Amino acid sequence: MPLDTWFPLAIFYHDLADADAHRHNMLHAIDALRRNSGAQRTSPTSSWTGDVHNVDRIHLDPAFDWLTRQVGAQALEYLGALGHNLSKTDVYIQRAWPIVAARDQRVARHAHHTAHLSAVYYLAGSRDAAGGQIRFFNDGKPNQVAPGIDSDMTAGYSEHHALNYGSAVYAPVPGRLILFPAKLSHSVEPNTTDDPRISISFDLVITSRGGAEDGRHEFLMPPPVLWSRVDRGESAPAPAPAGPARHPAFVTVPGYQPIDDYALPSREGHPLWETTLLPHVSSPAAWAQYRAALDGIAPEDWWRDHSGALLLWQGCEPWRAWQDAVARVHAHLRNHDVPLADAGLGTPQIQRRSGALEPPFQRGRKHLCAYLRIDHDETPCMIEFAEGGAVPVAPGTLAIVAGARLHRLTGDSCVLHFQLDLPALARINALGHSGLQPAEVLDTTVFAAIAAQPLAAPMPAPEALFDKIRWIDTRDRRRSRSALCPTVQRLLIDHGDPQTASAAELAIVRNYGTGGDSSDRGRLFIAPGALDAAACAELRAHADAHMTSVVPDTVDDLPEYQVNLSLDGLSDLIGAERTATLLALPESVGAPPAAAPSGYERDQHFPARLFAGHPPLHPVPRRSVRLYGQHRAQ
Repeated sequence: MPLDTWFPLAIFYHDLADADAHRHNMLHAIDALRRNSGAQRTSPTSSWTGDVHNVDRIHLDPAFDWLTRQVGAQALEYLGALGHNLSKTDVYIQRAWPIVAARDQRVARHAHHTAHLSAVYYLAGSRDAAGGQIRFFNDGKPNQVAPGIDSDMTAGYSEHHALNYGSAVYAPVPGRLILFPAKLSHSVEPNTTDDPRISISFDLVITSRGGAEDGRHEFLMPPPVLWSRVDRGESAPAPAPAGPARHPAFVTVPGYQPIDDYALPSREGHPLWETTLLPHVSSPAAWAQYRAALDGIAPEDWWRDHSGALLLWQGCEPWRAWQDAVARVHAHLRNHDVPLADAGLGTPQIQRRSGALEPPFQRGRKHLCAYLRIDHDETPCMIEFAEGGAVPVAPGTLAIVAGARLHRLTGDSCVLHFQLDLPALARINALGHSGLQPAEVLDTTVFAAIAAQPLAAPMPAPEALFDKIRWIDTRDRRRSRSALCPTVQRLLIDHGDPQTASAAELAIVRNYGTGGDSSDRGRLFIAPGALDAAACAELRAHADAHMTSVVPDTVDDLPEYQVNLSLDGLSDLIGAERTATLLALPESVGAPPAAAPSGYERDQHFPARLFAGHPPLHPVPRRSVRLYGQHRAQ
């Protein structure tokens, strides 16, 4: 009998590569979190679950960075397989927590109603049913035509198969990640072995991307950046009077671009870019106490990072060094007028480094990375940046480094490390975006992505971000040229004698418009005038009679007065002979023939003397002639 199978449930599982390399470190981190979480709040037969012990944000903990990235990548693959258009939505990890099940402990049937997608990753377990399987329930039972027929008392099915299964189970295989719809009810069976079953659960939420062009839908949750917290301490403001619909003010202005919706803060002096060193935060006497405490830690309680270059230990939160470091960071930020609303601190950890191995360059997971060197040995310790530069860190010094910059700490040292988010200055969790972590992405690009204003808007798309950065670079070159205008005015517009120019002035002229790039230097020529005074007067009179608008010049943003002429129109004004002389001018000063492709425009030829007492006419392609003069010369 033919049967069609519709509406199947899809559960995703994947055995993660490199799981063994990261398992030990995460197990030690969970052990520390559990020991510091206080008395167990669940019954003796229930597993210890982090979400009811205030340990539900480990997706923000650097110790779990590798797994958090893996969950995000696999979630996107799962959603793609389900047919989601990933260009229309964003996926957020809402929370993550560990679960530890000793012998005979279980998790009762439940569902995750505050999320859309859930995941579980197994760190330790028996690999078989005895360790406690996760059981997913067939909540809908679309093929149960007689309610109750699947009851154990009824035994109404002669055999169980895919059309009548009431549940499905998966064994706790270490290194395996399972993803499933959060609304699907599930339970975890008792662990009947002496080996603890240790796993990590994740809840994820799917939202629209925020913009109309990104697929905002009536029934899809908007992104959190568009939410507004309800103020419970004040009376509600009176509603605004109804008025006409609001429209963007400048979208009809010629030259308006989407990049105008964003502003990028200057990196110079910015607290999320500049490195700060705060000395004398920890003393030699304190180091004697800390060293004795660290020497008493069992070797198995330390774990290595994935590079093998760092020994890590969590458990320093009660230490005075941690409290002093937080207080100094607070005082530093407050004295620099940094808004601290909703600032978030990560879990501190002790890092021991050996000069024998160099750790990899990494970005932070939060906006600022703090390193307090608690040892007082004489060995050198440096913060190195992947894009160049290094800063020495003396004993007892607290270094604050931008999380957006690829960096590493080198040299034999013992450091208390923690990270900090400043949501008033940059997008929270943005550094966890997979597109910002690769070493190939420039630090300046990462900084711009997380700090682009307004923060309530979604993070700019890469193309828009690059366009904005290029626009800012161009604007800065224009400002530089404007600052150098007195020299350019004297030599190129007022026809100062080049023989009187100093070496510094000639350098300004040669680099004018090139941003000082020595590979793109301009060349200065002295040439006889191409047009006499009468021809120039004809051109100026024609321009004055035909200019109808004033627009900003594309070179320096100063007003530009211009009119376009065809070659025939130019010949009618000044004659065919003068036109030919004018058009031959570029070749007369060394430019390649116009018929041959060249980098002529890139060479930036500036004839120093073209006319007697009149503004210069810059060479343009032979197809047409554009006449213009700067307002300074009118």
